[in-house]
Amino acid sequence: MTTRKQGLRLLEKRRETEDAVSLVFEQPTEPYRYRPGQFLTLELTIAGRVVRRAYSLSSCPTRDEHLAVTVQRIPGGLVSNHLHDELAVGDEVMVLPPVGRFCIDVDPERYRTYYLFGAGSGITPLMSILETVLHSEPDGHVRLLYGNRNEDRVIFRDRLAELCSLHPERLTVVHSLSRPLRDTWSSLWRWGDVDQEARQGRIDEETLRWFFREHPPVSQDAQYFTCGPGAMIETVTDALRRLGVPDE
Repeated sequence: MTTRKQGLRLLEKRRETEDAVSLVFEQPTEPYRYRPGQFLTLELTIAGRVVRRAYSLSSCPTRDEHLAVTVQRIPGGLVSNHLHDELAVGDEVMVLPPVGRFCIDVDPERYRTYYLFGAGSGITPLMSILETVLHSEPDGHVRLLYGNRNEDRVIFRDRLAELCSLHPERLTVVHSLSRPLRDTWSSLWRWGDVDQEARQGRIDEETLRWFFREHPPVSQDAQYFTCGPGAMIETVTDALRRLGVPDE
């Protein structure tokens, strides 16, 4: 595996929400090998200044030919706004090799339940983990609890609905919306061909306890991953400890 940075061409710029975009890059001649959950560091020159930013890979390492990161626009953010507004398909970006320890090792023989808790753009590494499990661990099950402000802020909304349709026995997705847009709130709404389950409110201990009651693990071997704002991560971590989940 190469360890040096390389210039990679942008192949596709895919709009996920109003303020989130997926950037699909070509692989280098000696392809980067990565684990689901790792990140890429992009190096750009903006207004004569060299800047670096790390973005989690949203692509699936066992299925996708190319590399993808998903970037949410940050108000006033130098790099995120440049990537949204200035970077064009065909442009070359210097990219450092994938790194990071927030990841899983794929094992086709494993029988495990993965609990994923995300909010906002924290879904990005979780999406890579989720798709890799579904693609490469035939007996792996995934339980995703995903928090957003409203329906229009859900990154990968259509893709998640599609995956639920393809893997109804192995994938559970519940959306937690703090300010849903619909006047008449329902615990279900339809995206594509799939009824999506949702709760109103933020991800808190009460929501977590409900989630585990409604969607218990299918195996004794379970792992837990959480990614999002710091307060959300602390809430989930503290709640998991109180529910008896070991720190390791």
